[in-house]
Amino acid sequence: MQKSKLYPLILSPTIKNYIWGGEKLLHLLDRNEHSDLQKVAEIWAIYGENRIQNGSYAGVRLVDLLQERSEELIGFTESGKQRLDFPILIKILDCQEWLSIQVHPDDEQARLLESTYSNGKTETWFCLDSEPGSKIYAGSKIGISTLDLVESIKKNNILDTIQVHELNKNDYIMINAGVIHALGPGLTIYELQQSSDITYRVYDWDRPATAGRPLHIEKASFAAKNIQTFPRHIHGNEKSNSFETLIDCPYFKLGLIKNVENSIDMNTNLKSFHALTVSSGELKLQFEDLNVKVNQYESIFIPASLGNYQLSGEFSVLLASIA
Repeated sequence: MQKSKLYPLILSPTIKNYIWGGEKLLHLLDRNEHSDLQKVAEIWAIYGENRIQNGSYAGVRLVDLLQERSEELIGFTESGKQRLDFPILIKILDCQEWLSIQVHPDDEQARLLESTYSNGKTETWFCLDSEPGSKIYAGSKIGISTLDLVESIKKNNILDTIQVHELNKNDYIMINAGVIHALGPGLTIYELQQSSDITYRVYDWDRPATAGRPLHIEKASFAAKNIQTFPRHIHGNEKSNSFETLIDCPYFKLGLIKNVENSIDMNTNLKSFHALTVSSGELKLQFEDLNVKVNQYESIFIPASLGNYQLSGEFSVLLASIA
């Protein structure tokens, strides 16, 4: 692979068409490639297997570029060792029915239950849009013991031991590995997570069991943790420029940038990539002589080696990084 200077990367998304999806995200797809789709559940917007659309690396998978240029692409690790796995996955979800009640293992559990190369799955949700009364399940009820929680999984009465929360636009919530959870209908969600797709279903709303949607009662019982978690709402002023840190955990960081005038100077500082997803408005990005427009719910990946770049327009953008 011939080396050239890295630049802002536009990725072709991976599309997931699960039974609970809808039509809100269809406008983001290339209709020539996905003309047969009637609904979309998830768009995997920033994902190691996605192919680059623009520039000299067009057609190359992000994970293949990672093998060649790890530090330039994602930044330096604390140990100084080259990282060959892509650390995060960013999704946009259109929830038109309840997702299954589920849980994800932590790193240690994933390697014990799946393989020595598996990662666990800690994630966070940011609510991009919400119909009135939309709800989620997340975390166990206060006063519930770990034994109560595990017994409710095994006896198929999990709804008696987990909390239900209303989720509104611009709310966000942390879903650590081990937290039992489910998204409800009427929600458009930005999800930032460890790069893992290990899911243990606890309850699937009495939908007919299929080979593609089994329950995982024993593994879920092992992975479940007695944790409470609650939605929070952004604090930023809607009418002014601002940056707000939302999540800072060992696996990723998430912030929200708002801009209504002028431009913002950004810098990766060679420490981490910036994964930008527009939650509202329209973002204009400039790097040297390259100008890119990013619309609502679209994403762009900024390699760690990029350094300085500029953002302008009237927008809110979610910024994911690992440092």
